[in-house]
Amino acid sequence: MLDIFAMPVLYFVAGFFALPSLQRYGVTGFIKAKLKRLGAPLVLLGLFFVPVINFIGYLNRGDESIGFLRYWWRHFPTLFSLEPVLFTNPAIGARHADDFSQWHLWFISLLLLFFILLALFCRRLAKTAGTAEHRQPAPAAAIAAQMSIAGLLIALAVAGVNRVSPDWAWFKIGSILLIQPTRVPLYAGLFALGALAWYRGWFKAAPLPLKPWIWACASLALSLLLIAGLKNFVTAPQPPPVGPSLYFAGLRTFACLAFIGWFTTLAQRRLDKSTPIHRSLFPASYDIYLIHLPIVVLLQWGAFLLPFALGIKFAFILLAACLISWLLSRYVIQPRPHLAVALLLAAFLLAGAVM
Repeated sequence: MLDIFAMPVLYFVAGFFALPSLQRYGVTGFIKAKLKRLGAPLVLLGLFFVPVINFIGYLNRGDESIGFLRYWWRHFPTLFSLEPVLFTNPAIGARHADDFSQWHLWFISLLLLFFILLALFCRRLAKTAGTAEHRQPAPAAAIAAQMSIAGLLIALAVAGVNRVSPDWAWFKIGSILLIQPTRVPLYAGLFALGALAWYRGWFKAAPLPLKPWIWACASLALSLLLIAGLKNFVTAPQPPPVGPSLYFAGLRTFACLAFIGWFTTLAQRRLDKSTPIHRSLFPASYDIYLIHLPIVVLLQWGAFLLPFALGIKFAFILLAACLISWLLSRYVIQPRPHLAVALLLAAFLLAGAVM
């Protein structure tokens, strides 16, 4: 369920705020800012934090026992590999299980690529963005038409990619890029739609048409239809027929658009206010995303043999990972970023000493 909307909505939001940022900083300043904001964490965490996930997987496989630093150094050359790999079966995954991987940071690398392409190829659009801000807000009919046309184009692109790559397959080029091929048209299309939404003044006058509960019903109905047939779709012989490809691509795309409508109208009608929780979580949300997954995996590893029910372990790890990530962001990363980098390197060396 989360896979249907979580990342697509974030790409739409990123696209929505990309043009005003490009207008403010210019092409060079925009790219420099994104390299600092996205590229630096991608490199630091990808080198010194995320590899602990691979190492725990290595320990659980019961292979020869070597320490973390030795394991890290042994597989360090894979960081520079440019070998393209399409993961279509477990055997391929097993051969590359110890490669340096971006894991959850794939979102950052793909988003950085979108930002750079936007800056390089939309310079003229950036120059007119200031005038676009003063245009009349888009009427509901225009918004509905633009969303529908975008949805149809995205669904066609997703179905087209699905003809050459399974829906569930992942593709990587060394440690540079890690993507699901069938998701790239969806993410790119919604990123572009977000930029168009800001340029056309979608949310300036009033919330999107329709009540939040109508968008919610549409989101859930489309999602349930997608989930109901997804197992048979992904296990069918590849490539899938054109009809099913279009059907499931359409369901996924328009479910994402419905979720965007739901969250936007809900936020504008119910959550458009500042609260202590909002003021605390807003600046911490990006940091929490960056650091949460290794913390989750370490907690899972530690709790694996504890004699508690699965539901209790799940609740504990969920709450503990969120709390630890938030505390690190609030009291270390935000106020003392240089100290955060030093602690990251110290934790890396400590892991090498004790693991």
